Amino acid sequence: MTAYWRLSAALAVAALVGVGCAGGGSTGARGYEIGAGYWGVDIKTAEAQHLGGDNVNLLDTMKIENKDDTYFASVAFSKGLDVYGLGYSTVASSGQAILAADTTFGGTLFTNGTTVSTSAKTDFYELSLGGRAPEAQSTTTYSFVVRYIDFDVKMYDVATPTTRAEWNGDGWMLLLGVAYDWAAGSGTMYFVDAKWMDLDWVRIGHTGGDVLDVYGGIKWSVGGQNASLAVGYRYVDTDLDVSGSKIKFSYEGPVVGFTAKF
Repeated sequence: MTAYWRLSAALAVAALVGVGCAGGGSTGARGYEIGAGYWGVDIKTAEAQHLGGDNVNLLDTMKIENKDDTYFASVAFSKGLDVYGLGYSTVASSGQAILAADTTFGGTLFTNGTTVSTSAKTDFYELSLGGRAPEAQSTTTYSFVVRYIDFDVKMYDVATPTTRAEWNGDGWMLLLGVAYDWAAGSGTMYFVDAKWMDLDWVRIGHTGGDVLDVYGGIKWSVGGQNASLAVGYRYVDTDLDVSGSKIKFSYEGPVVGFTAKF
């Protein structure tokens, strides 16, 4: 299934969740919030080891680009203090390298001196269930987050394209999340949103390892209280063991986003 159709399905599920929750649960105000934005990613770590081969440094050895201009999107439904949400983001990079040593990936040997083209792409999908704890000038939101990642690492010998390897894998994970927003006056809010889990403690299926995802910054109200512009910084560190194969990546960079409530 393509990323487009997965995102469409995610948004459809969010709408259904909202409809379902509208008939029951806690009483109070209801509303939707949609968000989208740009993420200027600096890839700090990208490593993969598949089917017992070498632990390949995709940045240093395979020379994939360490930058990506990418995007994210989210939709949430709230009723009273309960919040239900879905999110999507993606990171991708590619490059070519002349190998300085034999390298084995996914059961395929790429020999010393060959030029290898490599691409790596990861899509992130999230479903969250949370509760808000409002105070006079701030709100804390605690949540359980189910994150699904779909990643694809491809390599091929440029001179002999039939010499190729691909790892198309996925992983499920349950994360604990806490977000904190506090008012600074004049329609300005500071915020931090952190998600974390040691996946060897709480494992879903074949995915172990650990995850840390932190996003923080400033929001300004624009055109009233129902829309805001956000500027911040996001850091993601994911180290996964997927059925014995391993993938590790860390990303960070500035974020510019927009949210609207209705």
